[in-house]
Amino acid sequence: MSFQFNFDDSDLEIETDSNQSKNVSYTLPSSALTLSNLSNNKPKDLIPTGEISLESLLQTLLNVRLTYSKFPISSTSSIVRRELYDIRHQIMSESDPTSSEEIVNLDFLDKDDLLRNVYEGGLTTWECSIDLVKYLSSLNEQMNTSKDIIELGCGTSLPSLYLFNHVYLNNSSNTYNFALSDYNEYVLRLVTLPNILINWYDLVSANHKTKQQLDSTQENKDTIAENEFTITHSLIEMFLNDIKSKHINIGFIKGTWSSELINIVNNNLNTNDRLVLTSETIYQPDTMPLLTDTLMQLKRNNYDRIILATKDIYFGVGGNLIDFLNYLKNAYSNDYKYEVIKSGTSNRSLVIL
Repeated sequence: MSFQFNFDDSDLEIETDSNQSKNVSYTLPSSALTLSNLSNNKPKDLIPTGEISLESLLQTLLNVRLTYSKFPISSTSSIVRRELYDIRHQIMSESDPTSSEEIVNLDFLDKDDLLRNVYEGGLTTWECSIDLVKYLSSLNEQMNTSKDIIELGCGTSLPSLYLFNHVYLNNSSNTYNFALSDYNEYVLRLVTLPNILINWYDLVSANHKTKQQLDSTQENKDTIAENEFTITHSLIEMFLNDIKSKHINIGFIKGTWSSELINIVNNNLNTNDRLVLTSETIYQPDTMPLLTDTLMQLKRNNYDRIILATKDIYFGVGGNLIDFLNYLKNAYSNDYKYEVIKSGTSNRSLVIL
C-alpha cells in the first residue's frame, strides 16, 4: 500500500525537481560522517547505538508521577504531552550531584541550545514536528494495513503520538510497530515514553468504565488530580495488556544514526510497509550525510515512505535543505524521487521520499 496525500493548494506549494536527472555536485566536508566512514571517523564522545525494550524502560519510571496538558496542533486538534516543569521535577528528585548527565539535563531543559554529541535537543518540541503532524493528519488514505512506524530523532515524538492515537482509536486487527529513536537515552525516558503513556491514559480515560480501572491502579487515590497520574505496577500491566490487545508494539533505540540502528530495525521490523519520520534533524552539516544514508538504507522499496520535516536553513549551525537535496542527488542518483512541500509563509519544508 502507498500513501496518498490531500492538501489545500492555496496553503502549500508542491515542488517537483525538474532537474533530477542532472548530475549535481556536492562536496562532502572532511569532518562529515557517513555510514561508510563512521567506523574510521567516529568522534570519541559519540553515543553508541543500542536497543531498549519498552518493558525495561517502563521499569525505570515506576512511582513517577506524570502531569500533562493539551498541546494545540491546529484550531481543531491537539495532542497531550508532559509538562516541562514536571520533567524538571523528576530530574531534580533523581539528580545525583556527581552526575554530569543530570547537569546537562538541567542546563538544557529550558533552552533551545544544543551541545554537540552530548545533547541534541530532544527535550524541546520543535516547529517542524508540528508541521509533520499536520501533514500526517491530512492523509487522504488512512493507515488501513499493518505498518511499521520509525521515527528518527523522535524527542517529544509528536508525529508518532499522532499516529499512535490514530491506530489506537481505529481499533483495527492490523499490526502497528513503533520504533522510536533518539540520540539521548534520558530523552526517551523523560519525554518520549511518558508522552506515549500520557496519550494512552488520556484516550482510555474517555471511557467511564476504563477510567475506573485506571483509578484503581493508583495507590494513593485521594491524591488523584485531573491531568496527572502515577506510574504503578498495575498501571504498567494495564498499559501493556491494552496495547497488546490493540496489536501495537513499541520499541526504542538510543544513540547515533548508524548501521547498528539499521540492523536493529531490520531484525525487529521487516515484514510490513515502513513509514520513516524525522523532523529538525539536518541542522548539523557534519551529521546530515549520516542521517541521509540511514534514511535511504531504511527505505527498502517504493512502498516504504520517508517524510522529513525541516527548516530550509539553520542559521548559526549551517545545515540547510539545499545541501540535503544535493547530497541525496549525488549519493543516490539512481534510487531517489522526491517532492518538496513548502509553506508559503515560512522557511520550513517537508521532503517526501
